[in-house]
Amino acid sequence: MTWRPLQSRESLSAPEVLRLHAATGDALRRRGVVQSAHTPSRQLCVLRALDAAHFDGLAAILFNADYSRYRSAIIPRAAGLKGATCIVRTSCRRVMHRDPVWTWPETRDVTLAIQAARH
Repeated sequence: MTWRPLQSRESLSAPEVLRLHAATGDALRRRGVVQSAHTPSRQLCVLRALDAAHFDGLAAILFNADYSRYRSAIIPRAAGLKGATCIVRTSCRRVMHRDPVWTWPETRDVTLAIQAARH
Protein backbone atom coordinates (compact mmCIF):
# COMPACT_ATOMS: atom_id res chain seq x y z
CA MET A 1 0.00 0.00 0.00
CA THR A 2 1.34 3.41 -0.88
CA TRP A 3 1.56 6.22 1.63
CA ARG A 4 -1.09 8.93 1.34
CA PRO A 5 -1.34 12.30 3.07
CA LEU A 6 -3.56 12.18 6.15
CA GLN A 7 -6.42 14.16 4.58
CA SER A 8 -6.71 11.71 1.65
CA ARG A 9 -7.01 8.68 3.94
CA GLU A 10 -10.71 9.42 4.44
CA SER A 11 -11.25 8.20 0.88
CA LEU A 12 -9.83 4.74 1.60
CA SER A 13 -12.17 1.82 1.06
CA ALA A 14 -12.91 -0.57 3.93
CA PRO A 15 -10.54 -3.26 2.52
CA GLU A 16 -7.78 -0.64 2.17
CA VAL A 17 -8.25 0.46 5.80
CA LEU A 18 -8.10 -3.17 6.96
CA ARG A 19 -4.90 -3.78 4.98
CA LEU A 20 -3.40 -0.61 6.47
CA HIS A 21 -4.39 -1.83 9.95
CA ALA A 22 -2.71 -5.21 9.30
CA ALA A 23 0.45 -3.55 7.96
CA THR A 24 0.59 -1.26 11.00
CA GLY A 25 0.34 -4.26 13.34
CA ASP A 26 3.12 -6.03 11.43
CA ALA A 27 5.36 -2.95 11.70
CA LEU A 28 4.70 -2.65 15.44
CA ARG A 29 5.53 -6.35 15.98
CA ARG A 30 8.80 -6.00 14.01
CA ARG A 31 9.78 -3.06 16.23
CA GLY A 32 8.93 -4.97 19.40
CA VAL A 33 6.14 -2.59 20.42
CA VAL A 34 3.53 -5.36 20.50
CA GLN A 35 4.18 -9.05 21.06
CA SER A 36 1.80 -10.96 18.82
CA ALA A 37 -0.93 -10.77 16.24
CA HIS A 38 -4.59 -11.33 17.07
CA THR A 39 -5.54 -14.67 18.56
CA PRO A 40 -5.97 -17.06 15.63
CA SER A 41 -8.87 -18.88 17.32
CA ARG A 42 -11.31 -19.08 14.39
CA GLN A 43 -14.33 -18.75 16.65
CA LEU A 44 -17.39 -18.60 14.42
CA CYS A 45 -19.91 -17.58 17.00
CA VAL A 46 -21.50 -18.20 20.34
CA LEU A 47 -25.14 -19.18 19.99
CA ARG A 48 -27.96 -19.65 22.42
CA ALA A 49 -30.88 -21.97 21.70
CA LEU A 50 -28.91 -23.72 18.96
CA ASP A 51 -31.26 -26.68 19.24
CA ALA A 52 -34.28 -24.46 18.44
CA ALA A 53 -33.47 -24.47 14.70
CA HIS A 54 -33.88 -20.73 14.10
CA PHE A 55 -31.58 -21.07 11.07
CA ASP A 56 -30.53 -23.68 8.51
CA GLY A 57 -26.80 -23.07 8.40
CA LEU A 58 -23.83 -21.00 9.48
CA ALA A 59 -21.86 -18.85 7.06
CA ALA A 60 -18.14 -18.90 7.81
CA ILE A 61 -15.43 -16.70 6.31
CA LEU A 62 -11.75 -17.01 7.18
CA PHE A 63 -9.52 -14.03 6.51
CA ASN A 64 -5.80 -13.78 5.76
CA ALA A 65 -3.61 -11.57 7.97
CA ASP A 66 -4.26 -8.63 5.61
CA TYR A 67 -8.04 -9.20 5.94
CA SER A 68 -8.44 -10.52 2.40
CA ARG A 69 -10.78 -13.52 2.20
CA TYR A 70 -9.04 -16.88 2.55
CA ARG A 71 -11.93 -19.34 2.60
CA SER A 72 -15.72 -19.34 2.88
CA ALA A 73 -18.24 -22.05 3.68
CA ILE A 74 -21.85 -22.75 4.50
CA ILE A 75 -22.06 -25.21 7.39
CA PRO A 76 -25.45 -26.86 7.94
CA ARG A 77 -26.95 -26.41 11.42
CA ALA A 78 -26.65 -30.12 12.24
CA ALA A 79 -22.95 -30.13 11.37
CA GLY A 80 -22.45 -26.97 13.41
CA LEU A 81 -24.07 -28.67 16.39
CA LYS A 82 -21.68 -31.59 15.94
CA GLY A 83 -18.70 -29.26 16.30
CA ALA A 84 -20.10 -26.98 19.03
CA THR A 85 -18.82 -26.83 22.58
CA CYS A 86 -21.28 -26.28 25.43
CA ILE A 87 -20.49 -23.35 27.75
CA VAL A 88 -22.54 -23.93 30.90
CA ARG A 89 -21.99 -20.58 32.64
CA THR A 90 -23.44 -18.63 29.69
CA SER A 91 -25.99 -21.25 28.53
CA CYS A 92 -24.69 -21.24 24.98
CA ARG A 93 -22.59 -23.20 22.52
CA ARG A 94 -19.37 -22.04 20.91
CA VAL A 95 -18.83 -22.98 17.29
CA MET A 96 -15.21 -23.06 16.17
CA HIS A 97 -14.14 -23.12 12.54
CA ARG A 98 -11.32 -25.64 12.57
CA ASP A 99 -9.81 -27.31 9.51
CA PRO A 100 -11.84 -30.56 9.79
CA VAL A 101 -14.97 -28.49 9.04
CA TRP A 102 -13.86 -28.46 5.40
CA THR A 103 -13.83 -32.26 5.24
CA TRP A 104 -17.37 -32.72 6.53
CA PRO A 105 -19.56 -33.92 3.64
CA GLU A 106 -22.31 -31.51 4.72
CA THR A 107 -20.09 -28.41 4.45
CA ARG A 108 -20.39 -26.47 1.22
CA ASP A 109 -17.24 -24.56 0.24
CA VAL A 110 -18.42 -21.28 -1.30
CA THR A 111 -15.02 -19.58 -1.64
CA LEU A 112 -15.03 -19.58 -5.45
CA ALA A 113 -18.67 -18.54 -5.66
CA ILE A 114 -18.04 -15.50 -3.43
CA GLN A 115 -14.94 -14.56 -5.41
CA ALA A 116 -16.88 -14.85 -8.69
CA ALA A 117 -19.77 -12.76 -7.35
CA ARG A 118 -17.39 -9.97 -6.38
CA HIS A 119 -16.09 -9.57 -9.95
